[in-house]
Amino acid sequence: MITMKEMTKWVAGLPKEMGGSADPSPATAHGVAWGMRACLEAVFDTDSFQGKIVAIQGIAGKVGGILARDLASQGAKLIGSGGVNQAAAQKIATELGAKLVPPDEIYEQQCDVFAACAMGGTLNDNTIPKLRCRITAGGANNQLWEPIRHAAMLQDRGILHAPAFWINAGGVINVAHELHPKGYSEERAAADVKKIYDRGKTIIDISRKEKVTLYAVAIRLAEDRIRKAKETGYPTTRK
Repeated sequence: MITMKEMTKWVAGLPKEMGGSADPSPATAHGVAWGMRACLEAVFDTDSFQGKIVAIQGIAGKVGGILARDLASQGAKLIGSGGVNQAAAQKIATELGAKLVPPDEIYEQQCDVFAACAMGGTLNDNTIPKLRCRITAGGANNQLWEPIRHAAMLQDRGILHAPAFWINAGGVINVAHELHPKGYSEERAAADVKKIYDRGKTIIDISRKEKVTLYAVAIRLAEDRIRKAKETGYPTTRK
């Protein structure tokens, strides 16, 4: 990104010493936590993590690890699976008192929330039938192997699925604030990331009223926003 910055001003994701926001992983993780709270409110009538069981796929990852610490600090009980670095997964599990299971067993854990925070496409024909949760909400991109069909499959099972491009948007929201006319502000960016909660409640409300998946609603709202931005030329960053 530093090299690209030498060629064009239209670059974000820079180090703090260059006026950037540095690693977007913390903002992504915090946004996921806010989105989870919206899902908890919809399913359990409370947005508290106290006593809730969250299974994190990729608990030692850059997003998964931060998310795990955030949720544990709010009273959640954790189950985790690692990836290539099992030593790192064991370390964070020990630190947080989490139950660590083999990667192929994470899907069948009894939990309130399943958080996919590893590679994409992990929610598919083989794994969805194994899930024993009420909510799927994580930081991975493209969590559904076939988005439309698998969103419907989850809904048919009574599982509330948070679309990835809604719930994990915290990182890109944070980075976008580097383009703000007044320069990057961590406080201003964090306030925008927090809006993932309210945006989620809107998506869930529309989904329930129209009896369609959250994915269908989120796609429609995103396309509407892009179309309006093209029509008005309004920048993506907030004033």
